[in-house]
Amino acid sequence: MFDSTSQKENQAMASPLKNLFWWDLLMAFWILAEDYKFEWAKSFPDRIISLDINWLKSAMNQTFHQLNPEDQTLLCKEYEDFLRLDKVCNWKKMCKGHEYIAIICTQNFRHVRLKRSVLAWSLKEAKAKLKLSSSEILVGWKRPWESEYINEQQTSGEITF
Repeated sequence: MFDSTSQKENQAMASPLKNLFWWDLLMAFWILAEDYKFEWAKSFPDRIISLDINWLKSAMNQTFHQLNPEDQTLLCKEYEDFLRLDKVCNWKKMCKGHEYIAIICTQNFRHVRLKRSVLAWSLKEAKAKLKLSSSEILVGWKRPWESEYINEQQTSGEITF
């Protein structure tokens, strides 16, 4: 299945889905679908690449219900946990990363603090994604649950949250 010559499989393995807790569960369903020779097994790479979450959830469900009892038992607890969280999570949004909030001011109004949300998997990535205009100044960073921000000017290196 994971032949290094397959470009699609390599793309699938680089999916932002890999950052979500259920990536290993998804891989288990893909492998089992192939082992059982289910017709939808070959569609996993394309659907992972396109982030077709609804199709993936459906394929996981269909695969689970057609497994033998021993294989179902292996996946049951983790799959039940996934199903509980699936009711409240927006997986596509979560694929984009965590929210980092840039605290910004402008050259003319240095006392006014503006906020700009950036979705990224690390502060380093958030900094790279943040695009400021020539009149904007980055003051600091915070996460949604924090009341105070970390002053950018006092920081040398990576800020950890």
